[in-house]
Amino acid sequence: MRKSVKVVCASVLCAVMAFTGTVPFKNITTKPKTTVSAEGEYDGEFTYQKRTFRYRNNGSSEITLVKVLDQGGDLSIPSTVTINGTKKTVTKLVYPFGGWQTYNKITVPDTVKKIDGHVFYSTTVSDLKLSSNLEEIGECFCMYAKVDSISCSSKKLNLTDNGLFYGATCPNKIILGDWLVKWELDKSETVLDLSTSEMQSVKHVVRNWVIKFDENIKTVKLGKSEFLLNINYYSNYCFRNIENVYVNGKLVKCTSATDTLPKMISSHMDYFDRGNFSLKYASQKAEYVLKDLGLTYYGPNNNMKGKLTANTEYNVCKKVHDYIVKNYVYKSPLGSYLWVFNNHSTSICETDCQMYAFLVECAGVDAETCYQAGGNHAWNVVNIGGDLYYIDTTNDRCNSMYQLFLYSNETSDKGTDLWGGNHINTNQTYSSYGTDKWSMVTYPFANRTLNGKRPNCNKIHGDLDGDYYCRQNDSLLLAAFNCVGDTIKKKCLNSSNGYVSLTDKEYQTINACVTSGGKTIKLAEKQDNGKIKLLFNPKATDVNFDGVVNIIDVVVINQRIGNPFTR
Repeated sequence: MRKSVKVVCASVLCAVMAFTGTVPFKNITTKPKTTVSAEGEYDGEFTYQKRTFRYRNNGSSEITLVKVLDQGGDLSIPSTVTINGTKKTVTKLVYPFGGWQTYNKITVPDTVKKIDGHVFYSTTVSDLKLSSNLEEIGECFCMYAKVDSISCSSKKLNLTDNGLFYGATCPNKIILGDWLVKWELDKSETVLDLSTSEMQSVKHVVRNWVIKFDENIKTVKLGKSEFLLNINYYSNYCFRNIENVYVNGKLVKCTSATDTLPKMISSHMDYFDRGNFSLKYASQKAEYVLKDLGLTYYGPNNNMKGKLTANTEYNVCKKVHDYIVKNYVYKSPLGSYLWVFNNHSTSICETDCQMYAFLVECAGVDAETCYQAGGNHAWNVVNIGGDLYYIDTTNDRCNSMYQLFLYSNETSDKGTDLWGGNHINTNQTYSSYGTDKWSMVTYPFANRTLNGKRPNCNKIHGDLDGDYYCRQNDSLLLAAFNCVGDTIKKKCLNSSNGYVSLTDKEYQTINACVTSGGKTIKLAEKQDNGKIKLLFNPKATDVNFDGVVNIIDVVVINQRIGNPFTR
């Protein structure tokens, strides 16, 4: 056990100095003022550049600096000291070395490998330069300090999240060695530049949420290193504010319907998905896709919904349906529907229907998503001519048909699908979407007032025979109806309650159509009371929603009952 420090007689000290002939080393202009005969807080003192330092021996050749007694000006810490004829290397600083003191500049020599906790507690310094061989920094080493600038080039450093600058006034960006300790971008800044040599050299962060910025940051610049594209390093999803991305100096933007994101971006889905950039790129791509489909692009959140003709709305719904059915493979994706669309990746029902709603709304048609309450399937609701219909692109893709294109609640509640048994899309409920900032950005098509409600889809498109589907028999009925002549056609279209008034000749005509196979198509039937009952629904004959029933509707319905992959 060391005891308290004893001061050696000045005459004895002088004699020792004369006898040993000790020479100052590296600007050490004075000799130790004390020696240590027992344990204490420090083992001795020396003077360097007119400052008094207290030290503790650390083996035979190293010392630890405990305290510097004189403050002010530039503090240059010696790398080696000659004490009693023995050269000692300064390898460590411990509390309370420079605490509660003020300096213009502090230079820690390259011999120092460790700085203990609280060493610069409440210290005020303009420029703090740390050792280039530093290996360890203790907890809260600059706690409550005021540091204008700090630097460290050591590649040997190993840091932990130990409150290094807790409560300190310090630079917005601090990089020690290849460790990012802190980066809080100022509100006046608009660019997060990760492409600089300084940021490209970062290989570690001291903790999560080390990077902070607000919605003022709209642009990120990326270099070759992808290390900092980790969402855990960012505070409060701030990276989602980014709209513009540069990769190696080139702005990332969509230039065609088949474009996909660069690999550096696609490899970091969680960083770029569900934010401003993802929506912006998807909007750019949507314009090209819709143009290639012969449709007009209006963009997300446009004011065209409900203003287009029913025929235009139908064409939008049909063409976007075919685009999704033909171009995406069923398999669980990595991200949201925006990610699926931007990367042309695999897709499931949820991303299918969200991508569909996004695209048709960009084309001016009102669309929502819904799901099977208590089940595991999702599909769409669209508004055509003021009426609501269901569309299920996922099932139509998987089964190569239009079986679930523009159907109704009755189709789900009463019909049986082509696979037998109960219909797959029962318990229809509008999908629920949040109202937080990023839900609003990611799902611009969603009408939140409909969350959890049952869609009012009461019409079945092209269902002439009333079996809740548009099938081959509906096509035969429509073809026969187009052969009856304009007078009979007009009477049927203006009929009500399923009955029509026809002459005997007209009654014979309406039932005179024969298929190429020799089958007679019967469109009406006389009841016992003499009334003529229609055996089809004339309201379902305007298949393309153009207000006219003609041969075009026959063509369209035959497209509907065919294979979308061949259309």
